[in-house]
Amino acid sequence: MKASELKQGYYVSGVVPNISFVNTSHIYKSGEGNLCGTPALSNNWARIEEEKEIGCEKCLKKYLMEYIMNFK
Repeated sequence: MKASELKQGYYVSGVVPNISFVNTSHIYKSGEGNLCGTPALSNNWARIEEEKEIGCEKCLKKYLMEYIMNFK
């Protein structure tokens, strides 16, 4: 999923290994944290490096479920 597709209040999140080596950037929900439960660190390297893709499968599944529930 592309970071540009996220609804307001959701952001791409991740540390250097997430974005540089394994393409597992997370989805951060404002005021709550990463959707998959992985701790978010103070430096969001995904934002700093302008990461464009989200690769964490758990975050993607939860985001889609929240989207579907809010759509109804």
